[in-house]
Amino acid sequence: MKKRLTPFFLRTPDKNREEAPLYIRVQDKARGIDLKFHTDIRVNVQEWMDACVDDISFSIHLRKYRELHQKLWKIECMVADAINDEVFDKNELSLSILEISGSTKYARKSLLKAEEDDAMKELERVQKEYRTAEQAKEEAIKTNIWNFIVKFCSDIESGERRNGSERYTAGSVKSWKSFKSLYDRFDPKHKYTWQQIDQAFANRFITFLEANYNVTSQNKHIGNMKAIINFSFKDGLHDNTRAVMFFHKKREKDGSKSTDVWLSENELNALFAMRIEDKRDVEVRDIFLVGCYTCQRVSDYKAIPRDAFQHTDKNTLVINLTQQKTGTRVCIPVFGPNLKSILEKYNYNLPKVNDQFLNKRIKVILKNLSDNVPSLKKKVPVLLKRGRGGTLPDDSTVSRDASGNHVKPRYECVSSHTARRTGITRLYNTGLFHDNDLMAISGHRDVKVFREYIKLSAEEMADRISEIAKKDPLL
Repeated sequence: MKKRLTPFFLRTPDKNREEAPLYIRVQDKARGIDLKFHTDIRVNVQEWMDACVDDISFSIHLRKYRELHQKLWKIECMVADAINDEVFDKNELSLSILEISGSTKYARKSLLKAEEDDAMKELERVQKEYRTAEQAKEEAIKTNIWNFIVKFCSDIESGERRNGSERYTAGSVKSWKSFKSLYDRFDPKHKYTWQQIDQAFANRFITFLEANYNVTSQNKHIGNMKAIINFSFKDGLHDNTRAVMFFHKKREKDGSKSTDVWLSENELNALFAMRIEDKRDVEVRDIFLVGCYTCQRVSDYKAIPRDAFQHTDKNTLVINLTQQKTGTRVCIPVFGPNLKSILEKYNYNLPKVNDQFLNKRIKVILKNLSDNVPSLKKKVPVLLKRGRGGTLPDDSTVSRDASGNHVKPRYECVSSHTARRTGITRLYNTGLFHDNDLMAISGHRDVKVFREYIKLSAEEMADRISEIAKKDPLL
């Protein structure tokens, strides 16, 4: 087979012309490359064909057209380099061949390539800006405190987020939604991020609480804020390890909170025996008393189902229920003539009472009862609730005692939760039960929290100890 003198060639259709462009074939069998490139270098067809007959003729042509062959040599070198490159770019090679040949096509192609490159760079810039904006948006969502609280409340309600392996109870969900509403009022523009939590932030939050809540409620919401910070930290949303350090619960001093009233045995008996004409008020009174005698929260005592009343193996009548707020199962023995009388009155199918309606009507009922039970009229210290904008009621609308404290009659301080407080204090005051006995009924798991429900004054505690002492002849 005759050896080719040059990799450049004329196309068959061009061999009948006077002048035609040269082409070069690029091959690499190992990589599957077999391409023809237009050099745009034009030659006299007959002279080129005569030169390619033998070495001597080709040398003569080389000496005659030295500049042409310099271009061809450069193209050969460039093709060899392109074949050896790790990545073979045919478009780049074609453009480089035209550049060496000095072709006007190169200028046009180069311009088009430059425009394409500019367009690609602009596209990449826009895409990068979009990705950056999306990342910033996503980061803003992650770092925003309000966004986390909203998702947290949604997730605990749906069960996507759990308390250990258990779902959050309905009571806990309701409590966290209340905190969400509180935070919404504290940060209405939803502007704060986790990294912005510092001492100044904590001070603003506590000042907001002070303007709207008593010390007990302030401490509750300070605890909620610390919990939210810890939850988000565990979720990897921030690295502000000092955030929780800025929040401290307050010590509740005398006079820093309202008096938590509870009803005595005499007051309970008077309420039980009270003649009431209105049927709905009778139901409110009876359901409230059920709460007093069972030591339960209003969410549980206002709607005890009939099938909750059961008998133990020893035939003890009990109320078996799972508390809505905590999911704690309690078994409450039914004892005392008043509770049994109420249950039998309704054939153990207690009426349903809305807790807002109960809160409103029980105050009216006890106010009417106070004409015959003066202890209900006794005035006790209260902390007035601030209205919108954090303003307190005008002094002309409230009473003050000799020490300047705001005071109200006890019957005005009674609410649905007074029943639970009354029940726990009443049983504790008998001296017949240990804390564990009472916690089994109330559903408390923490002794410290349980004892906060016992509302005996120093004098009442002294009376209790004295009565217990009388039962022991050695004391």
